[in-house]
Amino acid sequence: MYAYSCGQPWLTNALANEIVAEILKNDYTRAITAEMVDIAKERLIEQRQTHLTA
Repeated sequence: MYAYSCGQPWLTNALANEIVAEILKNDYTRAITAEMVDIAKERLIEQRQTHLTA
């Protein structure tokens, strides 16, 4: 996750929220994988979040 966010708080939180809320559906028993981070990154790009630039 750090590779995509460089620790920037808004982006780190947005990625984590996308993973936990949307991908895992708040199932806290499952581990977050690198694949989930990639999926979350793509979803945020598709949503055209205001803090992201191309």
